Amino acid sequence: MQQLLIEKLGSYISINNPDLLASLQESYSLRQYLEDKVEGIAPYMGSLLSEQHARHTIIELCMARLTEELKPSKYNYLYVIMAEEFEEAFARFSRMGVLTYELLNMLEPCLPVFEKHGFSTANQESRELRYEITGTMVIYLEEQ
Repeated sequence: MQQLLIEKLGSYISINNPDLLASLQESYSLRQYLEDKVEGIAPYMGSLLSEQHARHTIIELCMARLTEELKPSKYNYLYVIMAEEFEEAFARFSRMGVLTYELLNMLEPCLPVFEKHGFSTANQESRELRYEITGTMVIYLEEQ
């Protein structure tokens, strides 16, 4: 079950947190990160097993715990804004095969805005946050 959780967490990160994935791959620590995260919830998984929960329920609950601190995804937030507000650039980057690369580059200048607002599931719908992120994305795109 631990191996399955490692694989599922790796897949989750590659889809929702490619910035983290790139950082971990750059430092050659992806595998260690995944193993450490899964090992960290071993007691929780053990308690679920001892309570005789169904396998799929255990996996679902463990994945919720493993991905808790990875939510919400800043990358996905930028992706949605890019698709909705910058359709032409989004389509161009997609055609060129550089959308993920550009969004990862765009994330860096947006990080101070995310930090200023304490980006979380509680405030991801904030208009002020969206306006500031959109403005930062405009500046990034103008510089390209």
